[in-house]
Amino acid sequence: MQSDIDSLRAEAEAAIGRVMDPRQLDDFRVKYLARKGALAELFDRLKTVPAEEKPALGKALNQLRATVQSLHDEKARALSSGSQTGPSTLDLSLPGRHHFVGTKHPISQTLDEIKSIFVSMGFAVADGPEWARAR
Repeated sequence: MQSDIDSLRAEAEAAIGRVMDPRQLDDFRVKYLARKGALAELFDRLKTVPAEEKPALGKALNQLRATVQSLHDEKARALSSGSQTGPSTLDLSLPGRHHFVGTKHPISQTLDEIKSIFVSMGFAVADGPEWARAR
């Protein structure tokens, strides 16, 4: 059983090196850390081990679980921080994006439409202070 633990540790260390994206990381988690994963199978096999070997093998299995979990967590941090080596998709030579300030208010749009209707009928639009028109 100790050889199975050692081989699973080596297999997990090799597998985590091949993980390059979050989907592969989730597959790794399912394969090794899930309820029906490789570690769970070893814990189930611990029931069939003689009583005098159980404490040592149980300790080794718990250490293996901690190691595999730390490998998973480190890779998850590396993937989320974007520290993966590879070509960058950021091109600093491209021009910036133009941000529009906003749009016309619906009341202003309606007033402009009304003004265009009256202009088409021959009226003129006069601008100025309100008090000047009242006199």
